[in-house]
Amino acid sequence: MTNNMYTSFAIWIGFVLIICDIPYRDDGVYQYLLRTSRRSWLWGQIVYIVAITVIYFAYIFLLLLLLIVPQVTFQTAWTTTFVKMINAPFGYGISNYFSFPVSVMRQTTALQLFGRCIVLCMMIGMATGFLTMMLHMLWPSGPGIAIGGIGIAMDYWATVVRVGVTSKYLLFISPFSMSRVGNLSTTAFNRVNPTFSYACLFLAGMILVPLAVMNLKIGRYDYS
Repeated sequence: MTNNMYTSFAIWIGFVLIICDIPYRDDGVYQYLLRTSRRSWLWGQIVYIVAITVIYFAYIFLLLLLLIVPQVTFQTAWTTTFVKMINAPFGYGISNYFSFPVSVMRQTTALQLFGRCIVLCMMIGMATGFLTMMLHMLWPSGPGIAIGGIGIAMDYWATVVRVGVTSKYLLFISPFSMSRVGNLSTTAFNRVNPTFSYACLFLAGMILVPLAVMNLKIGRYDYS
């Protein structure tokens, strides 16, 4: 579902709304801190972000299964019918609604593509959550939704507006755009789109930087 432009927007907007207030500060946080350390509290928030990312996308996956359950089959390779559908010529009045090019099918199996989608969604979800939490730790009264809002705006400009050369370069720094494998290159010779390896390295950086900043900030973090 994240490989379709419109369903991807809906999925990521929902996720941003869930994590926009992280870290949660309620009345019980002070009693909790009396029994533990600041670093333990930080790790608890990090584990929560990872858990909510897994649970959210597991829910999306199960929801999709419920919608198409009569047609569900389990295959580790592309079926002949699917290959014919995605190669159907528009001249015969058959529209192609699939959101990734034929080159993806030539380079990866269905199981590999599914695995890549999971990895990208998990990494993007965690990066968004960590960046949002870092923003709130540095700027307690700041708009937590800003991180997700900027990401969605970049994705919209890169994949919908597509005005000027900036939209092409945005694919290399727009995390939500990287969740759709159709935006990624399937070969090292394609310099227009980022590769899957590049996306993983870029997202890993987006995860490690806020983790490092939060680790430095936690000693002087004000919970009030």
